[in-house]
Amino acid sequence: MRTSSVVFTAPGTASPPEEYIADREKLQQRLAASLRAAMATLVGNIENADLVLVSADGKKIPAHECILRARAPGFYQRHVEATISVMERQRIESGPREVAIGDIDSAGLEFFIHSVYTEDEIAMFPSTNEGAEEERRQFLK
Repeated sequence: MRTSSVVFTAPGTASPPEEYIADREKLQQRLAASLRAAMATLVGNIENADLVLVSADGKKIPAHECILRARAPGFYQRHVEATISVMERQRIESGPREVAIGDIDSAGLEFFIHSVYTEDEIAMFPSTNEGAEEERRQFLK
């Protein structure tokens, strides 16, 4: 199904009215904030988690496979995918599956998970150079 967007413009102008643009930006900001708040409720929530990431220092952090796969595919492929495939072959499935993340301590892993789910921390850091921003995008992809 194909959707199209219709933009109403004032007679004799080629661009949408300023108030339309401002209202649209406010709506986008409210939706983004609402989505971040909803995603933040999933951080650390073992009730709905299907993974438990075990940090280098042994702390267990609940996570969601579908979110990691979609929002941080580089991390998922590097740290989670192999363990999950072995568990599926061995048919180990009783509760959330534990995945050892041996090279990241609990503080770093918690920070990363919260960032992946909400983008709050990532947005707080200024981009010092384009290379670092591109590297961050590649890791999340």
